[in-house]
Amino acid sequence: MVLPRPRSIRTLFILTIVGLILTLSLPLLYSGIRIMDSLVGQYGLELLQSQLDSQVARVERMYQTLARVGLEDSRVHRQEIRRLALKSFAAFHYKKSGRMFVIGADGDIRLFPVPLSQNSRDFRTLFASLTAGRSPVDFQVNGLRQQGVAVYFKPWNSYVGLAMDRDELYGGRQLFVRIHLGLLAVVLIVALLFAHWLHHNLIVPIIQLTRYASRVRDGDLAARPKGRYILELGTLRDDLREMVRVLRDKMRESREQLERIREREQELARLLTSLRASEEKYRAVFNAPDDAIIIHDSRTGALLDVNQGAERMYGYDREALLRMQVSELSEPVAAYGPEAVGERIRQTLETGSSRFEWRARHAGGRVFWVEVALHATRFGEDQVVIAVVRDIDQRKKAELRLAREREQLAVTLRSIGDGVITTDLDGRVVLINRVAEEMTGWTQDEGRGRLLSEVLYLVDERTGDRRPDPARRVLESGQVVEMANHTALIARDGSTLAIADSAAPIIGPGGRIFGAVVVFRDVTEKNRLEQELLKVKKLESVGVLAGGIAHDFNNILAAVQGNISLARTRLARLIPEVDTVDQPLARAERATVQATHLTGQLLTFAKGGEPVRQTASVVEIIRESVEFVLRGSPVDYTLECPPDLWLVDVDPGQISQVIQNIVLNSRQAMVDGGRITIIACNCQGCSDDSELFRDRCVRVDIRDNGPGIPADILDKIFDPYFTTRPDGSGLGLAICHSILDKHGGRISVESTVGRGACFSLLLPVASEESPVRDRDESERQEGGVGSLRILVMDDEAMIREMAAGMLELLGHEVVSVADGEEAIRAYGRALEQGTPFDLVIMDLTIPGGMGGREALVQLRKIDPGVRAVVSSGYANDPVMASFQEHGFAATMAKPYDIDTLRRTLDELFA
Repeated sequence: MVLPRPRSIRTLFILTIVGLILTLSLPLLYSGIRIMDSLVGQYGLELLQSQLDSQVARVERMYQTLARVGLEDSRVHRQEIRRLALKSFAAFHYKKSGRMFVIGADGDIRLFPVPLSQNSRDFRTLFASLTAGRSPVDFQVNGLRQQGVAVYFKPWNSYVGLAMDRDELYGGRQLFVRIHLGLLAVVLIVALLFAHWLHHNLIVPIIQLTRYASRVRDGDLAARPKGRYILELGTLRDDLREMVRVLRDKMRESREQLERIREREQELARLLTSLRASEEKYRAVFNAPDDAIIIHDSRTGALLDVNQGAERMYGYDREALLRMQVSELSEPVAAYGPEAVGERIRQTLETGSSRFEWRARHAGGRVFWVEVALHATRFGEDQVVIAVVRDIDQRKKAELRLAREREQLAVTLRSIGDGVITTDLDGRVVLINRVAEEMTGWTQDEGRGRLLSEVLYLVDERTGDRRPDPARRVLESGQVVEMANHTALIARDGSTLAIADSAAPIIGPGGRIFGAVVVFRDVTEKNRLEQELLKVKKLESVGVLAGGIAHDFNNILAAVQGNISLARTRLARLIPEVDTVDQPLARAERATVQATHLTGQLLTFAKGGEPVRQTASVVEIIRESVEFVLRGSPVDYTLECPPDLWLVDVDPGQISQVIQNIVLNSRQAMVDGGRITIIACNCQGCSDDSELFRDRCVRVDIRDNGPGIPADILDKIFDPYFTTRPDGSGLGLAICHSILDKHGGRISVESTVGRGACFSLLLPVASEESPVRDRDESERQEGGVGSLRILVMDDEAMIREMAAGMLELLGHEVVSVADGEEAIRAYGRALEQGTPFDLVIMDLTIPGGMGGREALVQLRKIDPGVRAVVSSGYANDPVMASFQEHGFAATMAKPYDIDTLRRTLDELFA
């Protein structure tokens, strides 16, 4: 709201007094109300909480008594306690309006002082406050605002509260407000009486003096102030009278001086009229030319005068030009800067005049060419320079445009990335650009005047037959001609390039053809890349197929290996001394492990991915990989390693693939047989830039006695698609390099032609230094953890049955589901029933359904403390490699046996 502006000092004074009182009183009133609200609310709510706690405590003591006599599970007694408690709550009153209420966690109203619908807005507001845990609760019932406190009573799964009318709770505040308003009214009355006294003795005299000053301002110098004045107001009245007297004297003197000035102005007007006539004649001559005429000081460079032509040419008005230096009208570069302008002026002063072309600058920033004629002269004692400036920008631009177009055409043709050759009407070469010179071997001077077919020698890339002259075809048809596919250019030195080109007529004014232009480019590399891309796409297709086969095969192997492991464990319990049955099962189990390594290689080939690291013995990986590759070949091998060889932190499947690819290359190189020597050793100071090594590594040297690798290709063998065999893909060693790089390891090669090759691998050492123990009967005993409730999720029924059998044999309770949705529902039901799962084992990929990663996100919303293990046939999946980043507690790659399952549970629950 905008208050009206006061029209007098008395109104302003009264408003100021009232405003000051209100400004001081209202904040005190507001703060007092807030303090009263805080105190009443604090102590009132504490009393309510005390009353509520006492009522709830009585009921809790009933349940405690029931527990002491051993009847805590008696439904009849618990219902009787609940009935009596609700009756007691309903009969309890606190002051006038305080009543208790009971509302279930499911929204059921079990006790409320007044009828209230569960669908009403008042109830939804109250229930939202209760479920959110806000205290105190503030709500309305039938238009009456209620406030109170509530607690969650677990035995009833309900919220028990005590609320009362807010007006009764805050009743003390109203009395405080009435007392404060009465005091404010008394203060306002006293202030108005004081304002009246001030008005009579101060404000009225000030108003009289103001009116006196206004009459003097309007010219009434004979006016006199009226009224009674006290203290300093009387002194002020006398000062005003003296000031008016002095003013009358000054005005008389001023009238006399104005008369003398008027006489002098009349004389000056006559002289100015004569001077103006002379000025008009000079200006008419000065402004007549279209050229700019500029007069400037030769010493300072300041502009002294300019004509209208200068204003039009430079875009400044006369006043702006006269504030500038002559150098400010030039292009702002060093060649036309202040020093260059000063040099031109010095030359003019020496010779008397000069003429030259110059770069000028317009007010809008445009730069243009001008022709400047300078003439030195004197105006009295001042040495000046008169400049006559003519705009020659259009003429200069035309000259520059013509030269630029000629240069641009030559530069464009020589700089274009394609080869360009132009001919005349006879098909003879007129111009050859730089690229065409390099491709054909003919220079511009050598090729000019020759027939195009001689310089541009074209053949069919497949048959070697000569292609027709494209320029001749264009000149005969008058149309653009595209060159056929598989066209090759035979250069002057005999080299061959695959090219793609087109030819078009050169059309002049009137549509007349006066030559042809042929544009061509080298597509040799493009054709090679297209072939390589085709290979890659084929490999991708095979990779997708291999990945699918490997995943399904892993699921089958998981069931086979798991059931074999389960059978061996049960057999050991039933007949501990019988080995004749266990040995075939053990061999079958080892066969499934070898098949697992094969699927791991398929997955690595299909998807790549981060390594799934584990502590392993590199000796076992080497032995299995080498025997697999050399089986049935004339090549033998020797493995040398110390007994205390450190364990390594690697993905066994991927490292096995590295060993196999290197050994396979050696086998293919030694077609008539040979020997491969493999030496593994502990190594110190392996690397300065890898934290994985921690200054230690395991070095593996794989040496053959084959023909060796030539020195000119030794640095290319790790390049993708580089191969020396016609049927090779060029990916084997590239994959080895990629795998070692992802492990933080290194691979290098040394070779001498005729003496074989040696590949060296550096592998990171595992943190644990104990050797890998062979599994024995003691490891097949039950783990040290107690009985657990475990949820197994897998889309394959045989995997679920196998896992359930293993876990039950280990003494755990198992529930199996087929996908993520079922797992979420089963986990939620278990929480509601008070029998939560201790662990969830989840398949990572569920075709057509929710997999483990997505299901775990939902489970963590239900239970942030959920503990889950991820299991998948895709062992190279990034989730398996970095399972902790996705919220899993551990990982198990399929297939796994009962010992792996037991060790995983021991690590999680030990």
